[in-house]
Amino acid sequence: MANLGGTPGDVRSAPPLETLAESWSRFARATAQSRSRRVLLLVIALWMLNIFDLICTMSVHDLGPFYEANPIARRMLQYPMLVVAYKLFMVAFATTVLLIYRRRRFVELACWCICTVYFTLGLLWLHHLRETAILSSFLDPPG
Repeated sequence: MANLGGTPGDVRSAPPLETLAESWSRFARATAQSRSRRVLLLVIALWMLNIFDLICTMSVHDLGPFYEANPIARRMLQYPMLVVAYKLFMVAFATTVLLIYRRRRFVELACWCICTVYFTLGLLWLHHLRETAILSSFLDPPG
């Protein structure tokens, strides 16, 4: 046994088992609270990234030929309000599930993965919009 003061071999000077259990419990609660906070921030980021994706999708669709990768949304693109309602419902449902289980390690990992995918999609949208702007300015010179 560890000797934390007192005479050598004095078992009474070691912390009681309840204290170790309480310390572990306090650590677990603090970890869950910080995980919960991180998941909440990731869910906010997920909403922002999804709104950016929705705005880009609707804007590019209005400009001309556009291929939507999501087969469900592809069929709804002729009804813009239906696409918006579908997107908002799906994100709301998913984030509700994530928030319910926000203290679990797997949920935090899932949030990081989903945000990484949507962040990459956002970068692809920015690249596409930049290329489209360059192409349109090349094809339609001013004057």
